[in-house]
Amino acid sequence: MNQLHRIIIIGWVLLGIAGCASLQTEQDQITALEEPVAEPQAVAGTQISPELLRQEMAIFKKQLMAIHPDPFARVSQSEFEAEFNRVYESLNYPLSRAQFYIQLAPLLARLRDVHSYLNLPKDQFGDLSISGERLFPLAVILHQDKLLVAADLSTKPFIPIGAEITTINGAPVDYLLTVMRKLVARETTSGQARRIQLDFSWLLSAMGYAGENYQISYRWQAQQLEKELVGLAIVTPKKSARPASYYGFTKLTDTTSLLWLNDFNENPEIFESYLTDKFDQMAQQRVENLIIDVRYNQGGLSENLKNLLARLTDKPIYWADHGQIKISEKLKNNHVDKTRQRREDKYSWGLQWIPLEWTDKLQHSIWWAEDGEMITLQLDSIEPTDGYRPSRVWVLTNGFCYSACSLFVASVNHYQLGRTLGEKAGSLANNQFVYPVEVTLPHSGLTLTLPTMRLVFAPDNHQELIAPQVEILRSLEDIQHRRDPVLDTALTEAELGDAIELGKN
Repeated sequence: MNQLHRIIIIGWVLLGIAGCASLQTEQDQITALEEPVAEPQAVAGTQISPELLRQEMAIFKKQLMAIHPDPFARVSQSEFEAEFNRVYESLNYPLSRAQFYIQLAPLLARLRDVHSYLNLPKDQFGDLSISGERLFPLAVILHQDKLLVAADLSTKPFIPIGAEITTINGAPVDYLLTVMRKLVARETTSGQARRIQLDFSWLLSAMGYAGENYQISYRWQAQQLEKELVGLAIVTPKKSARPASYYGFTKLTDTTSLLWLNDFNENPEIFESYLTDKFDQMAQQRVENLIIDVRYNQGGLSENLKNLLARLTDKPIYWADHGQIKISEKLKNNHVDKTRQRREDKYSWGLQWIPLEWTDKLQHSIWWAEDGEMITLQLDSIEPTDGYRPSRVWVLTNGFCYSACSLFVASVNHYQLGRTLGEKAGSLANNQFVYPVEVTLPHSGLTLTLPTMRLVFAPDNHQELIAPQVEILRSLEDIQHRRDPVLDTALTEAELGDAIELGKN
């Protein structure tokens, strides 16, 4: 089961409902992950020598400094250097690549940038399957520093929703969460917590606490209980499979519709067609209220972000002020590949003689720039789309709202396009680092993902812009009874607005 599908399935379980921004930022990331990489020299059980591990550290640092547009925007370079040297000097014994990941990932997490991260290689799933390891069988919620059960995904579910997990395979949950917080970047506390709960099974495996079975201690109704559960089988993703985007639309009442979007990754033409169809439906049905649910939205293409905002505004607005691209060899190679693909998609075979650097203005600038040079891009305004606009809009958000999603929330708040409810988005809007490229470390096979572009959102009150206008947190009782107080609040306010309008008439 790939990461996107885990996010979709577990995300809706966590919501309990009856049911980044860039120039191709997240989509480029997905494409890069689908491309074959060189076979690493190590496999999961291989012990890598200290000499090779230190070579990996040097490559890691060199690529970070060469590719990232501003790696020390949220942490001091001296603090990072001190921690880097500490880890470097500690590498005196052979480590497996999973053990090396545990050492290296916290360094990247210190940057507090959700677009900079480290992953175990794709073939790790195959290695785990061979060794008999299975995935953690519980969907979890990180709630007030407690780990609660959102759903027992076992064939025969046993542990109740809302139970508090206290130990897993002998490891106290407090300890597990402490380590996971070091492995996962924190731009906002809510964003880090949501990322941990969605990636919990994978993180548990990387930390060495996975197995064929899981011995779980938990509290339920003032009792301390234990249960052994069989793990979930690991399904290796098909290399050719393209992760799907998940969107939904439904009419909740005569005057209120719900639109939910788990990402902005879809092909822009398909996304625009989808929105046109749904907004036309609302116009025909005279729907006054629109609830847009972007909880568990991982971000995506700026074109899709702009398309949605254009249908909510009646004046030109900006989703970001400008962008800055840092030139590196990795970026140039990535842009050559993307330009070639765009040319093949857009132009006839008769024009393929055109040099790559002349088929795109931005590509031309990147092609001739020096490594380390910064190219500034002024971004055009979003022009309003003609046609239907809902009278009242609510946006439901939580910590798993990154990249383009957090910029969507910031834009809605800044331009007062709707009323935002829920919890703070997962990534900041003032300086957002996007358009990632991937580097494979040669000895461990770990994959390093780094952004190449900085997006700047002009307003100074960026921290407030990603916060909801009305903070609504689920209680333990809400979780246990699968209640969604955020959606309930939006519906109640919509009904109240309808009643006020009816009274005026």
